[in-house]
Amino acid sequence: MGFLTHPSDSALRRGRADFDQLHEMLSMAYTVAALAYCYLKAPQRAKSFLDSARAAKPNYSDESPLWWLVRAEAETDVNKKLNFLRKATEFDSSFEIAQYRLAQSSERKARIRDEIPMEQVDSLIEEYDKVLRINPGNIGALSAQGYLLWLSGKLEEAQKKFNEGLQSKAIVRQTFVGDLQYGLARVAAENGEINRSFTLFTQALSADPAVAVHSPSSGVQSNYDYIADGILKRYEAFKAKVEERLQAETIRDSSNDFSFIAQST
Repeated sequence: MGFLTHPSDSALRRGRADFDQLHEMLSMAYTVAALAYCYLKAPQRAKSFLDSARAAKPNYSDESPLWWLVRAEAETDVNKKLNFLRKATEFDSSFEIAQYRLAQSSERKARIRDEIPMEQVDSLIEEYDKVLRINPGNIGALSAQGYLLWLSGKLEEAQKKFNEGLQSKAIVRQTFVGDLQYGLARVAAENGEINRSFTLFTQALSADPAVAVHSPSSGVQSNYDYIADGILKRYEAFKAKVEERLQAETIRDSSNDFSFIAQST
């Protein structure tokens, strides 16, 4: 009652405001700590810190998109992860990293269910489009779209996406350059542009010597994670087509060494 009858500028009300602000800051600190534990591969520890964040401010998860993003990062079940990420994007539709992780997780689910390359690819492209509507310079989204389009056999559209990524002024890491050039090298090889493919391949290696290498310990989804029959058949078709192109090219110019193509398959 004392709180209700005191004027808004009273010390009591100011103290209550400071108390609420302190609890909000504490909840945020717990959430950030939980995110750090996610990247340290300690999901249970992360979940414990998320519980502490809600204990410090019971309604914190009802108003924090970051809390839901971290909850998704701590989750291994892809369906639960998707649910948590959707909550994060519902709270903040401009939350770029949450939307990007939602697109990645949607792709992961499609891979597990062997829905790539199929009509499912169109809906995955749209998920990455939502990221690009927030930030047109998101290189990861452009690269992912290029790869999905390549898997679908849409070489011209895939090439366009990879080129968009290279033209973006937002590129700050050589790793992104390597991935994009590697994607273009694959498209060029399939189109029979062997010399151009060689140039792009060497440029990709110069930008990132580990390009196309899959590491099970990597925290970032790889193009080679969860490869099911559909993706494997696409690579087999790619290999057969490039070998045919190489044979024709070798007959015309036996002095060239196209062994690099074997590495890109």
